[in-house]
Amino acid sequence: RGRRPRRSTCSTWASSLLNRAPPQRRPRRRPPRRPTRRSLRNGAGVTAPVAASVDELITTEVLLHLADRLLQGYGKEDRITRILDSSNILFIPVVNPDGFVRVNRYDGNADPNRSYPYPQHENANPTPSIAAIMKLFASQEIKASIDFHAFGELIMYPWAYTHNPVESPYRSRFDALTSNMAQANRYTYGPISDVIYVAPGS
Repeated sequence: RGRRPRRSTCSTWASSLLNRAPPQRRPRRRPPRRPTRRSLRNGAGVTAPVAASVDELITTEVLLHLADRLLQGYGKEDRITRILDSSNILFIPVVNPDGFVRVNRYDGNADPNRSYPYPQHENANPTPSIAAIMKLFASQEIKASIDFHAFGELIMYPWAYTHNPVESPYRSRFDALTSNMAQANRYTYGPISDVIYVAPGS
């Protein structure tokens, strides 16, 4: 595995406070051209960021294994081939590279998982790593995103900052999606604020 698979590109979109660049890997069905910053704006479709809480180190390994599974299965398994032919997927194996190196969940002096703006604090200043993620999302046409954590055996969806439910029809769609996912592993599923606790900025 000493080289990048030919069906993926690896690029960066930001640098951290300590000038560490969090990589992203983009599986592709054809050998890629040299990645450029402009190519990141062509529409992502699906993102999978992990390691914002970098004391949950296993999440990076899980994501890299998933990316490898997709790349190795392309052209061999119909389901994987259909996914990659119809989707553009961004894998973000480390959201907070400074914390990842230090094995410390904080980005500067703040927890990245609690630094997203939310309706009561729309002008809140996110940590540098979360600001970079927000900038990436603003530059892409994101259709879906899934974030991995290391503990709890839970499958959760918005909202985290309030017990108020997601607007219809999204609540029923989220519920159907997460309940289907939970059938395979029997994880607990539901809105973040109901399944665990209210988590503003998450």
